Amino acid sequence: AFGPDQTISPGSNQPYQVDPNLTWETMKEFDLGIDFTMIKGQLSGSIDFYDRKSENVILPVTLPTVLSPGNVTLNTGNVSNKGIEGSLKWTKQINQNWKYAVGGNISYNKNELQKVNNAYFSNLIGGSTNNGEWTKQVMVGESLGSFYVYDVTGFDDDGDFTYSPERVVAGSYLPTYTYGFNLAVSYKNLDLSVDAYGVAGNKLYNGKKAQRFGGENIEFDVLNDFWIPSNQNATNPRPFNAVPKASTYYIESGDYLRINNITLGYTLPTIFDKINKVRVYATAINPFMF
Repeated sequence: AFGPDQTISPGSNQPYQVDPNLTWETMKEFDLGIDFTMIKGQLSGSIDFYDRKSENVILPVTLPTVLSPGNVTLNTGNVSNKGIEGSLKWTKQINQNWKYAVGGNISYNKNELQKVNNAYFSNLIGGSTNNGEWTKQVMVGESLGSFYVYDVTGFDDDGDFTYSPERVVAGSYLPTYTYGFNLAVSYKNLDLSVDAYGVAGNKLYNGKKAQRFGGENIEFDVLNDFWIPSNQNATNPRPFNAVPKASTYYIESGDYLRINNITLGYTLPTIFDKINKVRVYATAINPFMF
């Protein structure tokens, strides 16, 4: 404010401050593993335990507007990843013509934000649905990317959802388990291989079940089972066109199993002395997902 009338004059600022002490994150890991082979080399595998700590994790911090109208990136967190990984493979030569190999792997990981050293981080939210609602909050003691929404507790007399008074943690987009398997079979010059990958324990936010302002199509499950006086045990609320509250209604399992590829091949007999091997094959890439 300037002058006898104390007129408010706009000032200037420098948005998006950069911390001059910003550094790379650092990681410390304890790892213990066992590799083994047995039964004349037919069975092999490994087991691996790890405890990985990321320190000085780079996170955005929301400062008061007078200091910076935008988020500031700081080294301010510690993240822990603890888990176990295992793999197993069996290879068998049945006879001169037949042989096969079967293998698989699985891993378990627990992710946790253990510590944040800045007070302005406490209300960091995200996962905007572009209608004023948000779905995520980063919190100490929880996995990164955790959904933080209201729990649906039932229906009221009009068929609208009732909710818990406070938000609840409803899982994270990070998978708890990852796994895979592969199969290879060959008979004489013919060979077949299948490779797959999957995840489990992760969640996703299915916003497609929300309101439709423009007359768009809706999901079949919503159309087929919604609350009406004669169907009060429905899965979905009565049709509505209000801004939906971020809730467990939209949280769904993100588990999947994907067949990465299927390959069928044939190795041609030797035709010329200078050509040792000619193999013809066909591959289907990502043919199935469950």
